[in-house]
Amino acid sequence: EGESLRERLERSPLDIDEASRLLSQVAEVLHRAHGADLLHRDIKPGNLFLVEMGYGLFVKLLDFGLAKQVKIPEDSHITRSGTTLGTAAYMSPEQIQSAREIGPEGDLWALAVTMYETLTGRLPFTGETSGGTMVKIATGNFKQVSKVRSDVPPGIDDWFRRALSKDSSERFASAKAMSEAFDAALCDSPNADKQTHVAESKPSPPLSSKRGLAQADTEEISLETPVSDEASSS
Repeated sequence: EGESLRERLERSPLDIDEASRLLSQVAEVLHRAHGADLLHRDIKPGNLFLVEMGYGLFVKLLDFGLAKQVKIPEDSHITRSGTTLGTAAYMSPEQIQSAREIGPEGDLWALAVTMYETLTGRLPFTGETSGGTMVKIATGNFKQVSKVRSDVPPGIDDWFRRALSKDSSERFASAKAMSEAFDAALCDSPNADKQTHVAESKPSPPLSSKRGLAQADTEEISLETPVSDEASSS
């Protein structure tokens, strides 16, 4: 049993430990998908499924229904019709402007928006309509996470400032870099000695899919995190 991140956030934001675990697992899936020239293009809380396991939070990235190869063909009906992809609140500035500009940075932006919502319970950019939300994404500013909740270290604000930069060249270069920078920000916290989830490095969990990554457009992709010796003995 489990629930979507959307359902979880309807009760309350995640604590920092859970948020870090979530980011680490989703970033691993995206890192491997992007390495295979695949994009998800619809990262959002409704597509993240959470299961509480004995060793911690287990996260599945669902719905690769919008997944495409990085290069969109010139004759694609997507670019020809001008149809916007993904959910408006999680679209990057460049994705709003043109579907042809979609690349891995679109997934990384959506992941950053999801992380903001995971920690605060609110979106960084909102408008009264989808169009208004897109305008805010392209031109607006977001409230610092530390202004919403007091238990986040200052480095997290810096992390979001980079992850949600309007200039894609200023953002993190990969999902892996995003996750590592987030953990580094937590390690710089005065309470870092209490944050055991970043105290030790863990082996990268294997990526699994019923029919393999190459057919991720019709299957869910999940992570199977191995149970450590310490967790199994407790």
